[in-house]
Amino acid sequence: MSGNHSNLSGNQRRKMRSASRLYAVQALFQMEHSSQSIDLVRVEFLNFRFGETYEGAQMLDGDVDHFTQVLEGAVKDQADIDQQTDRALVANGRWAASTQHCAHCSAPLGVSCVIHLYHQRSRSKNTST
Repeated sequence: MSGNHSNLSGNQRRKMRSASRLYAVQALFQMEHSSQSIDLVRVEFLNFRFGETYEGAQMLDGDVDHFTQVLEGAVKDQADIDQQTDRALVANGRWAASTQHCAHCSAPLGVSCVIHLYHQRSRSKNTST
């Protein structure tokens, strides 16, 4: 779902953005492990994943614009995100992600932290321009 969301409640818009971030993480994982292009994976998610029913459960519809922004931004900034993640994982000489936490949001390091780093960087770019 894209375009104007003015007829939706704030809670529904938040749920759609949250679903979009989840879809983006899944798309990035699929791209990494299948060597598929961003364009191919984006089309698959928009046509076959958003709002579909899996094992009897209806998946949330996502915000297409937000999904695209997160997906494209993560691909564009992948080298920087990878470097920041690697740096965080080797802090204190440990590679155990389960014992490391994001310095910004206190979440365990992992995919959610990578998305956090992307959003933090996007916000800093927007405020510096």
